[in-house]
Amino acid sequence: MQKLKLTLLLILGYMALVAQVIDPAFAPRILRASNNHNIAAVQVDNKLLVTASIKGYVNNESVGLLFRVHEDGEVDRSFQYPSQLSAPFRVGVQKDGKIIIAGNFKTSTGAFLGNLLRLLPNGTIDQTFASLSKETFSINQLVILPNQKIFVSGFLPRPDGKSGVIYHALLMLPDGTIDKGFPELFFSTESTSPGIIDDIDFQSNNELIIAGSNFKVGNRTQKLLRVDSLGKVDTLFNPVFTNTFIFNLRNIAILADGTIGVLSGDFSTVTVFDRNGKRIFSENLRNEFAFLHPLGKRGFIILGKSHYEVYHTTNSYSKREDFGVNDYIFNAETQAEGRIVFAGQFTQVGNRFKAGIARIKAGDNIFSSFDDNFKAGFYAPGVVSDALKLKDEKIVIGGYFHLINGTRVNHIARLMPNGQLDPSFNQNLANINRGVNKIKQQSNGNFVVGGTRTPDFDGLLNGIDIIDKDGNFIRSLSYPYYGLITSILYLDVDANDRIYAGENIAYRDGLGNSGQTLARYSANGVLEANYNDLYINSLVRYNGLIVQPDQKLLIFGHSLRYDNSDTTAMIRALPNGLRDSRFAAEAERNAYATSGALLSTGEIILGGYTRKSDNINRSFLIKLDSLGKKSMNFNANIGTNPDRPSIVSFLTKLPLDHLLISGSFDQYNGRSVNKNFIIDKNGKFIADFFPNLDNPRFSSTIIINENSYYLGGSFIAPNGAVSFVKISAISTSINKPESKLFAKKSKIFPNPIISEKLSLELNSALVETDLQFQICELATGRIVQSGLILGKPFTSFDLKTLTNGSYVLRLIGEKWQETHVFNKIK
Repeated sequence: MQKLKLTLLLILGYMALVAQVIDPAFAPRILRASNNHNIAAVQVDNKLLVTASIKGYVNNESVGLLFRVHEDGEVDRSFQYPSQLSAPFRVGVQKDGKIIIAGNFKTSTGAFLGNLLRLLPNGTIDQTFASLSKETFSINQLVILPNQKIFVSGFLPRPDGKSGVIYHALLMLPDGTIDKGFPELFFSTESTSPGIIDDIDFQSNNELIIAGSNFKVGNRTQKLLRVDSLGKVDTLFNPVFTNTFIFNLRNIAILADGTIGVLSGDFSTVTVFDRNGKRIFSENLRNEFAFLHPLGKRGFIILGKSHYEVYHTTNSYSKREDFGVNDYIFNAETQAEGRIVFAGQFTQVGNRFKAGIARIKAGDNIFSSFDDNFKAGFYAPGVVSDALKLKDEKIVIGGYFHLINGTRVNHIARLMPNGQLDPSFNQNLANINRGVNKIKQQSNGNFVVGGTRTPDFDGLLNGIDIIDKDGNFIRSLSYPYYGLITSILYLDVDANDRIYAGENIAYRDGLGNSGQTLARYSANGVLEANYNDLYINSLVRYNGLIVQPDQKLLIFGHSLRYDNSDTTAMIRALPNGLRDSRFAAEAERNAYATSGALLSTGEIILGGYTRKSDNINRSFLIKLDSLGKKSMNFNANIGTNPDRPSIVSFLTKLPLDHLLISGSFDQYNGRSVNKNFIIDKNGKFIADFFPNLDNPRFSSTIIINENSYYLGGSFIAPNGAVSFVKISAISTSINKPESKLFAKKSKIFPNPIISEKLSLELNSALVETDLQFQICELATGRIVQSGLILGKPFTSFDLKTLTNGSYVLRLIGEKWQETHVFNKIK
């Protein structure tokens, strides 16, 4: 039996224990089309191996960092990637079904395992493979030859110690041992521009094509090399491109007869060479986001914003607009019968919604057509950027998502009180590409929505818009801004329904105009004031705004110069737009204020960072009174490793003027903290916030009452909810003092060697008292054990039936409660 390790979470000092609990009955699964997947390889049975940089979902099933799907796109559960391995950079499949993976792999203890491993067909590590273990070698390309030898390329640090890398290629036998007949190739020059390998492929067992730049062959520089199985460079192979001045290699593709296709430039230049390097086709085909792939025997297919087929035998091409994608294609692979599967960060192929993966049929004698039988969709946790609770207890959420509980919806939706999607709210209000950042409601029930804006206005949400209570579009506001693409991140509505909005791109155009614009509108959307034209003299960056109850406007950021004031991190504007000269924020001159919160007392909490001369960031958190004077009774010292940046990125106001602090740091007032913790209005630490959530980022809060609220952001909750949860506190009681100390009435003991038990010792005064106990899951609050403790000093609890995770032991007396938090880890 494996040893059990019980780790206590000790909470010391004069404080309350607040353990947050996710309501398991409120669990809307909110997903967005993922942009982090690549088709790694096609197996001989036409199943697809797929890599991901983060764990996500295929359709509605959770998947890991390398997973396999059947021909129809459903997840193959017979394949299980080892959980201790990071995501592979490249993947290849041998004829016997074994899988070669390249990456930077470590054991569960963190020891380096290898950068080239082999997996058995079920996903377990093949211990018979001679794993490549050159820790400094970063593999960027991998190809398995027809004879099953393995050709890899990558880069190493320069041996002379100078900055930069040297690209490197080597050949291995099918079992992973180095092919001694093939010398390790190093691509370097005497200049500062060493050879760079961008792609590799093969023409035969004995002909390897290496693509990149600055390859030296005699006295000439090439972009394509041909190397034989002995490592000898073919000096007669010299492909010449029509445009050699501007060349950016995207990828290469090689047909069965050895014909080579190259996609270069800004995804638009296609050049085809015969197997010996003679140019036979070259065309500049206007395109974006593209990837080149073989089209059977007919030629090549270019998958991108525009879809082309190139026929090298007739020196011609054709174009299909209806297959164009709306964002990047990363790669493609061919299955049997000419079916081509491609993946990327797109959400549309033609007019079809496709979440990052799609398939077309491209036979030898037919024009390519879309394959509707392929059902896979790649998804990641959605982002909930803002949320509003309505009078009828329904909730409007906005962010970046495409599915809620399996139903298609774009970026803004209304939820029922139980978390289910309200179908009466317009589910297709927003454009598939444009997310929602902020939602505010006016007194007449209409919503003001701020999100992404582009010049391609299509009648859907675009920048700042007003919609009715059921999500029907009313009008888009005329918004003065500079730049092609911007995003409305700052939005508020005052007591008179006037609208304040700002966008987030900080730059200056040739006329000296700032890309960050701040404006005010009337209740029905008529522009009343462009603050940039009237009041803002200079602005490096602002990060938010808050409308006070008296309709004064707080603006915070970095180096604001407003109405001829000195530069500062925060100013306050009067309702008429003029600067409030009575308000002067006492913040450091180099402070970058990233977030702010207005307390019920009228005081302001301001957080962010200051940048030192060595470019290391230092977090700050201060409290200002109604005139901007810094409070001396607010103790908040946020620290971190002195060699690493730290930032307070987000403040969320909770009940009782408590604050959720989020950011990058590891200490607060001398104690260790995680990325999120709670303080009171005076800076006193209350508790860590959901340390068991998967890398949480919080961005919106709805207060229900003093002990419960809704929380939105980007995370995966333990009960399966994604990005939006209902939470409450398991206990907010403060233990009564015994003697001169606050002390618990009991203590617990882990016993990691003898058995899977947790021991409890009661204070002697409680020995004759019968107590109730509960053991609850920390994340969900679900009770997994309960009963009575019958008047004895020591009690033990059997934990064999509990899965790994965090738990709370709750003791319930007649007039008191007490909790202990522990982790079960095998």
